[in-house]
Parts: sequence; C-alpha cells; structure tokens
Amino acid sequence: MDGEERDAADQLLRNSPPDLGGEVRAQRRVFAESQADYSFTLIPQDQPVRLALAEVQQRTHAHTGHTANHTAGAAAPARCTAEGVHRGHPERRKRPDASTERRPRHHGVRNETARRVTAHERRGPQQCWSWLSGNLIDRRGAALAAPILLAVALNVVAVAGLAYIAGFRAVYTSLTRIQWPWLGAAVPALAMSAIGYYLAYRRIYAAEGGYQPSRRQLSAVVAAGFGGLFSPGEMKSDGLVLQASGASRRDALVRVTTLTAMEQAMLALYGCAAAIAWLGLGQAGLPLDVTLPWAVIPLPAFAAAFWLASRYRARLSGRAGWRARLAVFLDTVLLIRTLFAHPVRHRGAIAGMALFWAGDALAVWSALAAFGFQMNGAALILGYCTGMVWTRRIAPLGGSGTLALILPLTIWASGAPLATAITGVTAYRMLYSWLTLPSALASLPVLRETTRQTR
Repeated sequence: MDGEERDAADQLLRNSPPDLGGEVRAQRRVFAESQADYSFTLIPQDQPVRLALAEVQQRTHAHTGHTANHTAGAAAPARCTAEGVHRGHPERRKRPDASTERRPRHHGVRNETARRVTAHERRGPQQCWSWLSGNLIDRRGAALAAPILLAVALNVVAVAGLAYIAGFRAVYTSLTRIQWPWLGAAVPALAMSAIGYYLAYRRIYAAEGGYQPSRRQLSAVVAAGFGGLFSPGEMKSDGLVLQASGASRRDALVRVTTLTAMEQAMLALYGCAAAIAWLGLGQAGLPLDVTLPWAVIPLPAFAAAFWLASRYRARLSGRAGWRARLAVFLDTVLLIRTLFAHPVRHRGAIAGMALFWAGDALAVWSALAAFGFQMNGAALILGYCTGMVWTRRIAPLGGSGTLALILPLTIWASGAPLATAITGVTAYRMLYSWLTLPSALASLPVLRETTRQTR
C-alpha cells in the first residue's frame, strides 16, 4: 500500500462500524504474526488487508448507498457523519416511496436448493391451478366483451342454421303467436332453479366432513357457475373457493368433480323416471329408441359404477399420472354413493340438485307454452334430459351454440314442432343468459380476490 491508500484505509476504518473495523485489525495482526514465522511468502503483505477492506466497503455500501469516494473521505452530502455512513442518511435513500426495511440478500448462493429458492422468488408466486391462467374471471373491463360477444354469435349461428332447416316462414309464424304471460312464468322457474343450485353447492361441498365457504364466496361461485359463461375449464372457480376454505388441491378437485357428476346423475334419474312412466302408462308417440335406453341404462350403470369404485379405489392410492386422475374419479363416485345411501342426512344436496333441474325444465316448458305448445311433461323431460347431457357446466361458454343447437332437436324428437322448439328454446336461452349475466359479472371481483389468496 502507498501512503494515500493507507490514509484512505484509516479513514474507512474510523467511519466503519466497530465490528467491521475490528475484523480488519485482527486480520492485520494475524498476518503479521504469520509472516514472522516464515522467511519468505508469495502473498503480498498488504493483500489480506486489501481483501478485508474490500469486504468492509461491500458491507458498508450494501445498506447505506455511499460511494467509495464518499466513504474514503471525499466530498459528501451535508450533515453526513460517521454515524450516517453506518446507518445511511435520509438524503441518499433510493426513492421517497421506498421502504427502509432491510431485506435478506442472496450473495454467493452455492448449493442447488438455495439457487432454486432464489429463482422461485425472482419468478414470483405461481398459480395453484395451472390451467387458470386463461380463466375468464381474470379478465377486466373491455376484455370481458370478447367472450360475451362470442357466446352471442355462437347462439345466433346455431339458431339461424336451425331456422333454415325448419323454414324461416314457419319460425316467423311461431314468433307471432307469442303469449307473454307464459314467457314471464319462466322467470320464477329460473329463480327456483337458482335456489336449488345454491343449496346443492352448499351441501355437496360440506357433505361428509367437507368444507364451508363463506356466504360471500359461495354466492359468488354459484352466480358464476349457474350461467357457466365465466366458469370454464376443468376446475372452474370452485376449486379456488374450496382451497380458500381449507381444502387441499386434491380434495377440492374431488368436490368439484362430485358437483359436476351429481348434475349428470340427477338428470339420469329424471330421464329414467320419465321413460318408465311413459312406458308404464302405454303412451304412444315416442319411438322406443328414445324411451327404452332411459328406462334401462341408468340404474344398472349406477350399480356398476358404485361396485367398481369400491373394489378398485384402494389399488390406486398414492399413484401418479392418469391413475391419480382415475382415483379422483373413483372418489367422486364413492362420495355420490354416500349421498344417495344416506338421503336423510344429505337431503339438502339431493333436494337442491333435484330442484335445480326441475326449475330449469319448468322454464323450458313455459317458454314452449308461450309459443302455443303445451308439451306433455314426461315427453319434455325425455327430450330435455337428452339435450342436457352436455350441461352448461361442462360445455364451453356455458353451452353457447351447443345447447341452442342440440336442445331444440331433442325436444322436437320428443314430439314438439320444430319451429316451436326453436323459438321456445331460444327464448328460454335468452332469458337465462341475460338474467344471469349481471350477477355473474358482479361475482368476478370476489372470485379474483379468492384467486389471489390461493395462488
């Protein structure tokens, strides 16, 4: 070291915290004692001191923001003292809005585990549900117009195609026969369906030691799921609400799948009951290829599913990949079996789902009656259950386009005139979509907040 460097080092030691200056002095003393024992050395005498001084500068500058010239005694801002060098002075803070809280720094990360943690912190928090990155609940403002307009366009295309098949004149004639009181009766029917859906949601998620989301979260997820437009994907927003209520990822997946499967199970029971009633009463007008499958298939299928789930579920415990997904499905089947095996204990889940589909089917019947066709109840249920196999919860964009295309055809196959089926189902779909859209939009802020909590 020359004289200027020694003066700068002494100035740095005087302005440094006592513990850091002590480290440098100790290293000087150890080095001097070691040099006395040897006749030669390949290390310059001032190198340990330089290394120690560099460490002092690094530690000092890391939390004060001073430059090396400032620390060494060059020109410094006013009111900068030795205490200011150690603690930092207000004039040299990074930003007026920056926090003064010291955070841990990752210098010299060597091992692989620490490197992974550091990389994770740089990337930020990851989503628990990887497929939620494209979920419509994350959209805001004008970005929500695209899926809404797409849903409208799909419905228009489907209705236009069916009207071309039935004849535009026949469809127009059906529209001129509209009876508004019957169409207005579809509104309370849809309200009854919404109440049943809420009850089914609540009881299925709480069944057998399940989870109890808050009323605010449950109302939001029911509003989004009832219309189906803002609840796409395998898990939808239900999984986030269940996770916020304490469920693990797998438990949430089982409960959400149970709700979807319960919809299908109740539809199958309605279709089975209607087909048995139709055949038992000896009604004519419907072909056997419509009634017979509904009368024969559902109950044996339930029994087979329950038996297979109880037999093979234990073999898939702890598996990964497709076996893990199959295990989730089997757990869903077992939970549904428990719901039906104890109908009194789980009456809320069963009655809620039954009320949901009954109210929705009644709304379709009222819409058909508004255009002059009061359909037989059993025939309507058969056509309705056939067309609703791909439900709003499963179909993309709440069944926009698909239900508008399929449901009129299945109701027509059950005995309704095609033109009336087109106008009635279209009116029902319009009422359903535009009555549920405001509540679905209002639920999005709550779902976004829940998403942030569970990611």
